[in-house]
Amino acid sequence: MKLFKQTVTFLSVVLTLTCSAQDPDRKHGIGLYQNFTDYNVRLLDNELFAFDSSLSHSTRIAYQRKLSRTWMLSTGIANGFILNQNIKEEFISKAYALGLDVSVRFKLNNGRILKENPLIAPYFTFGYRTDYIPKMNDFGKSPWVFHNQYGAGFNFRLSNRTHFLIQAAIDQKLLGDFNTQLQYRMGLSQSLGRLDDKGPKIKQMDSDRDGIADALDKCPTQFGTKDMGGCPDTLAQFAHKIVVDSLEYLLNAKSSELELKELELARVRNSIGNDSVSLEEKLQVKQIKEAKDKEIAELKQQLENQKGKTVTTVDTIYITETVYKVQEVDSSSRVEERQRLAAEKKALQEKLDKERKLREQMLAAAKEKERLALEEERRIKEENRRLAMLEQRRKDSIANIKKQEVEFPPIPEDKNYYVITISSPNKYTADKWLQKMLRDFDDARIIPQPNGYYRVGVYVGKDRAVGLEILEKVKQIGYDPAWLSVE
Repeated sequence: MKLFKQTVTFLSVVLTLTCSAQDPDRKHGIGLYQNFTDYNVRLLDNELFAFDSSLSHSTRIAYQRKLSRTWMLSTGIANGFILNQNIKEEFISKAYALGLDVSVRFKLNNGRILKENPLIAPYFTFGYRTDYIPKMNDFGKSPWVFHNQYGAGFNFRLSNRTHFLIQAAIDQKLLGDFNTQLQYRMGLSQSLGRLDDKGPKIKQMDSDRDGIADALDKCPTQFGTKDMGGCPDTLAQFAHKIVVDSLEYLLNAKSSELELKELELARVRNSIGNDSVSLEEKLQVKQIKEAKDKEIAELKQQLENQKGKTVTTVDTIYITETVYKVQEVDSSSRVEERQRLAAEKKALQEKLDKERKLREQMLAAAKEKERLALEEERRIKEENRRLAMLEQRRKDSIANIKKQEVEFPPIPEDKNYYVITISSPNKYTADKWLQKMLRDFDDARIIPQPNGYYRVGVYVGKDRAVGLEILEKVKQIGYDPAWLSVE
């Protein structure tokens, strides 16, 4: 045992010292934990903690596999001992147990509820566990015990890849008396593997270069804005196109006018000859051409400035969004028209949002009504099945009692029938068990034995039928190991 503890300590230190950079994309991990199982727990009586001499412990080694940002698979093997338990009239102070378990975790640090690598990461867990207890073979019982588990826990980040875990889970026994237990777990977990940092990741690609990743872009091939989900703002594009088209129209008109002037000048030259044109006319034509060229150059510059208008960058938490700054049009009518269109667009969007919310509410209400109807139907069927089983048990018990009354003769005058629920050499255990019995049986008592044991009985009398009836009631409540004794 000392060598085992030293090995566990060495592994814990190695896990802590091998920490390096953590990334949410690492999918594999291992863990080393200590389990504590509290058997004397009664949830219905609000007894959530006992921590008495029956508190058992085991060491668990686990493998963890990330399924998605929200879900994680955890499986492990545990090695330990069960302490101070009673099986019928026998008391077991210590029994070896080997456990296997598999569970699924729902992580709240999934990037939507909490960030993916916080200092404290809560989670919920549910799964199944089985224990192999060889000692059970000595009492004619199966050594396999099966449970389902459901609970919650926290991961505390010690470094980028190492976490300290604390968890509490309810164990529900699947066979026999369906007892509930509480299991507490604490220990270390370590992420494994390396990341390939070469090249960009697919989720960060931005095909239209609008600053919104393709994975989040509703229109990945069209330049858009964050407010529009990555799609173009049609109103802004329309206003921008009006300005560009107007400048192109003026440029084409001026170019056509200049071409007409040049054609007219060429026609005049051809008609009277170059020598007949006066110097004054030549200067006049040259001035007109230079003025037109200058005007056309200014229009071209305005058009280039508008087409290549600078952009503004808006920083967000995850991405950089790039949007066009549309040039304001001086015309008051165009400004009013844009405002009117924007108001109509906003009103239409609000109307669509209201209709969508109303449809979602109606759908949710219909689903909830259907769910409640199904639950009520299942509850009624289960209740009818339970009542039928109880009625059949009652009939079988009455028939058995009548049969036994015929088969068994009366006991001697100095003997009595006893309904015994436990026999233990530990007076403290017997006292605790007596308190439980008194909740359901007012005549419960401790019966000392000559061999040093303490029995807890709930009936003493001459009537075998009454004793068998009380014994059946004890087993129906959940104390299956009880038996009828003649002493």
